[in-house]
Amino acid sequence: MSDSSYKRPDSVPFPSVWRRVKGKKPMGGVVPSFVIQDVPPDRHADVVDFMEANYARHEPMREGMSFWKDAVSIEELRARWEKTLRQNVSVVAFLDDGSARTQVVGANVLGVVRQGAANDTQQVSLHAQGEMVAECSS
Repeated sequence: MSDSSYKRPDSVPFPSVWRRVKGKKPMGGVVPSFVIQDVPPDRHADVVDFMEANYARHEPMREGMSFWKDAVSIEELRARWEKTLRQNVSVVAFLDDGSARTQVVGANVLGVVRQGAANDTQQVSLHAQGEMVAECSS
């Protein structure tokens, strides 16, 4: 679990745009552009929804266990992502199409963990099809 006492240094502007890139393949006949930046707080829910729809469903181990079908597991994972996003070190890729509310096309939920920190571990139960299949500290 991320260290909830971590604070991003004031010397690093937030949110920062880290890179603008041009896609390699056309989408709908147009080569898209993307913006890679810190996840702004008003987009946390969008990133959590994106992670649930893509990572929780399609990551091979979770997909094989039908993890995404278990409401308890999804709830725990969403809570973990929401807490980690508050550290302001995660990044998101937005489709740079000029719209006011750009589409999330990728995300990396990152967190800082310090050994021995009070919140550095949490028991997590992994459920599959309503049955607990594993417990681990993270």
